[in-house]
Amino acid sequence: MPLSETFLELQSNAPGLPGPYLVENLAPYQILDGLGTMKPKTILAIGSRYKREFLASSYFIENRQRDRSVGLARGSDGTLVFDCELHLQNDSDKGMPRFQKKRPWGGGLNEYVLQQAHSHASRIAYNLYGEVLAPFSDVILVFVPDLGLEQVIELCYRWFKSSIESNFPKSQRILFLHHSVPQAEDVHFRFLASFASMLRRSEAIKAYTIKDIQQILSETFCITNVGVWSPTLIAEIDRQLADAVLQRSDCCLDFEAPLFKYLLQAAIRHHAEQPHSPFDVILALRPQPLQPDGLRDALSDFVRSRPHISSLDIAVVASAFVMGAYSAGIHWFRPELVFERFYRDATEHCGKQLKYVNFSHAIQLCQSPNHSTFIVKPPTAGTRMLDLGGTNVKNIRQFLHDLQREIGLHSLALTEHFDSVVGSDAGMFFIVTAFLDGWGLADCAYHIGRLRGARLKRNNLVSFGKGLTWDLGNPRLYNNKEVFLAFGKKVLRRSGQITDEEEIYVRYSGGPYNHAVLTSISASLVAALFYIELVAAPTFYAGPELCMIRLQCRVPPGDELLELLYSLYRRKTRLCYASNGLDHVNTELCTEDLIHQCENRQPFMKELLVEVMSADDNITIQLESAGGKYPVSGCPYKVQDLIKDQGLDLPLGRQEREHSTVPRSVTGVEEETQKLLELLRTMGQRTDRLSSNISTSTATMVEESITTISPAENIPTPDGRTFPSKQSVSEVCNPCEIDGRELQTNSWPGRILSLVPRGSRSIAKIISRPG
Repeated sequence: MPLSETFLELQSNAPGLPGPYLVENLAPYQILDGLGTMKPKTILAIGSRYKREFLASSYFIENRQRDRSVGLARGSDGTLVFDCELHLQNDSDKGMPRFQKKRPWGGGLNEYVLQQAHSHASRIAYNLYGEVLAPFSDVILVFVPDLGLEQVIELCYRWFKSSIESNFPKSQRILFLHHSVPQAEDVHFRFLASFASMLRRSEAIKAYTIKDIQQILSETFCITNVGVWSPTLIAEIDRQLADAVLQRSDCCLDFEAPLFKYLLQAAIRHHAEQPHSPFDVILALRPQPLQPDGLRDALSDFVRSRPHISSLDIAVVASAFVMGAYSAGIHWFRPELVFERFYRDATEHCGKQLKYVNFSHAIQLCQSPNHSTFIVKPPTAGTRMLDLGGTNVKNIRQFLHDLQREIGLHSLALTEHFDSVVGSDAGMFFIVTAFLDGWGLADCAYHIGRLRGARLKRNNLVSFGKGLTWDLGNPRLYNNKEVFLAFGKKVLRRSGQITDEEEIYVRYSGGPYNHAVLTSISASLVAALFYIELVAAPTFYAGPELCMIRLQCRVPPGDELLELLYSLYRRKTRLCYASNGLDHVNTELCTEDLIHQCENRQPFMKELLVEVMSADDNITIQLESAGGKYPVSGCPYKVQDLIKDQGLDLPLGRQEREHSTVPRSVTGVEEETQKLLELLRTMGQRTDRLSSNISTSTATMVEESITTISPAENIPTPDGRTFPSKQSVSEVCNPCEIDGRELQTNSWPGRILSLVPRGSRSIAKIISRPG
């Protein structure tokens, strides 16, 4: 017999502290996981004794949930049931169970403090039913004998109020289950009278007529009165479910189970954090929410830059809108709904501002394919900023030269170590030439003698002297960097790649510096070339979990990556990692097998096992050498932020880039043994979890098998090895699609497109800002 598992609870905080808590238990989500890609049918049942008897007799669901909670169950026919008894909770804190982060029965949870909750627990429950659970339910069963008709009217009134402002385009099918079925006209009249009275008390300024209330009721609810033990009740529920499935399909709300789970979690979180704002299902499914002001400014800038608005310009804007609204894998909603949500206000604002009121209702898409290669920043990698200023040109050039030499990667340009650049005074020359136009430092030094003070001319032309003039409006200069150029009081910003809070900040203003400073900066920049990703999102259904972390590198496969790995190998760089500072593991960073993999033009990838207690834990991964320990990009990284930044909380939209961890040429046996060896090396450090005889003898056995299988000429020899000859792009990569656009695999991983703000690890402590 299916069991109803405890899903949502109300619990009290300590006396004097905010509360109550809304506790979301994670274990019941396993029911949704078990549905795969099915589109669930859902019933919301509200009541107590009569409800339990009905669910047990009709759907064979046994009530095992804790008292006064919301349960989740899967009926014998596969229908999901929200079993609601949260409204039975005592209003006083003394009647609520005390919140426990670590509970004796275990299990993962999410807790939310309801800061602006109503004083009556029943009203908190009714709001939760109407604003969170009802929109996801196909049929709502309200057991009138358990609640009483007055409570039923109050329950529906609260749903009625929230549905007026709701952004969930779906009406609700409600079955009132009575002892004896009253006349439908009597129930309807009592509803109208009660709603009119309640609306007059809550909104004295706005006058609702009976016709207004009737219209809103008909749009919001489809109410049917049935007897609790009527022989036709099950047939009526099945008919209502079938109609609701068709209705959901027409409204594009027929979500598969993974998407249903994601939206349900988002709705619970939204209800707790923004109780006065209705949940918007279309907005919740956007991988990156739009900023209205940013969209208005971008649209206005584009239109202003065009001398005459042509059909091609309209097609460019329409294509951008469509790509933003329907990126690869995103759930499809009707275009008119998406346009109303995201684009109409910005479009009309732009038209009024420019006095251009002729809008096209036809969407013309650009038909020519894009062949440009965009370098994409991994979503979990941080931002590295360089700020150059001062008047001494030779000192600035010498600083950049010394920094590149200290990093020690001659095949990787210094510009590849920064995502955002700021220039003022003499520093602007190096920003424009080296970081935007691709000059080498030797080219910059050659022109130093002819430099004059920077002058900003009309049409965004900047001049540093005779023959040294650049058009800052040329878009090709801004494909890779976010650029700030300070001309006195005027600052030019070009956000070809938008960044937020910097993780590494290096500022130089022409003053003296020492070798220790350069060593610390270079080590931090090298560590920032590495970033982490989760192989899969942890669920925490049963509490702590072992998470598989992928350590990857921004440098794409090729000579640059090999030079980096050989350098780290010679320095005997170690990898130190842990969760919340506990149970540190220290292991070798560049193993011979890993270098051999990269010599076969595979990306750098190392898998690590980290024990995580909850989504609030921090994962810290550091590179350790003779100079000290330096965290890789983003670390310490909170698990819930890592899940969000990587897009693992989204069941669609952001497609993960999968890489093979072994060369394509190896056999299946060798592939498995290499994977096993990497895991054993990781887990062998955890002596408290694995016995030493397994972690040593098995690793030795696997190493011997790999030595036997691998050809002798493929054994890596990092010390003194000659770099392989550079192959053409066509030999080492094939075109692939990311978010619907054609990219080159050699461009991943690379520089930045966007950044989610995170705690800053600033180098400004080493090179202080003047003043």
